[in-house]
Amino acid sequence: MDLGTIFGILLGIGLVLYAILQLLMVTEPNISIALIQMFDFFASTPSILIVLGGSLAATLMSFPVKETLRFPKIIAAVMRKERDNPSAYIDEIIAMAKAHRKSSFELENLAENGISHPFLKDGAEMIVQGYSEDKISGIMTTRIESDSLRHKADAKLLGSVGKYAPAFGMIGTLVGLVVMMQSLGTKSDNPMGSLATGMGAALITTLYGTILANMFFLPLGEKIDKSVDTTKNLKYMMLEGLVLVLHKQHPLFVKEKMNAYLPPRMWIDSVDKPKEAPVEKEKE
Repeated sequence: MDLGTIFGILLGIGLVLYAILQLLMVTEPNISIALIQMFDFFASTPSILIVLGGSLAATLMSFPVKETLRFPKIIAAVMRKERDNPSAYIDEIIAMAKAHRKSSFELENLAENGISHPFLKDGAEMIVQGYSEDKISGIMTTRIESDSLRHKADAKLLGSVGKYAPAFGMIGTLVGLVVMMQSLGTKSDNPMGSLATGMGAALITTLYGTILANMFFLPLGEKIDKSVDTTKNLKYMMLEGLVLVLHKQHPLFVKEKMNAYLPPRMWIDSVDKPKEAPVEKEKE
């Protein structure tokens, strides 16, 4: 579970609710009554249905059904903690370089038992099978770009829901205004009070759409997009490492080449173990 994402969502919801409560307590100092008022004023099932239902319906029209049905899985994937450890993968690349300088048999044994990432494992198997640099680079580059496009589509899906939510919030507000204006045509003992109540109810839908877009869907889509770029760069680093292993470059050279992809605090200090993270002295 990605605690940063969970904390951000809870913090955002908490601050909004706290601000609403503080505003209500200006006219109603009793916190219990203020909490009841907050629920009465801001809880609206029709508004949620218009915003979420409309946004999902528009997304269904914009994307293939199979992609849209992946929506729960995409949300679950965003909530999972990232486990990529570039330093550990560099250690594996260095181990592959050592093994291949000895023999292809050593590299084959390492690929079966000592490599954790599937990308590196597949690359090691291609090297053992005698694939050329052009073939390895071509296959792996296609795989990198295909994976990137597939996950970028997930980010675009969330971004689309975030784009539609405020629009359907406005639609809900217009619906509420129509209902309110129609109700003014009926007899009422307090027309101004009815007008104010109806206006407040109509604006709730816009509030829901704005909050859902800017507190949930757009940030989560941005997070996926950033994660895709990070993973893509990591795999290109692995690909360059595989090419160095193919040409039986010295492990020390492989280490220095791979360190160029990392910030100084994550550099590998030797070909045996990663360097402990010191106090950073230069900007990453």
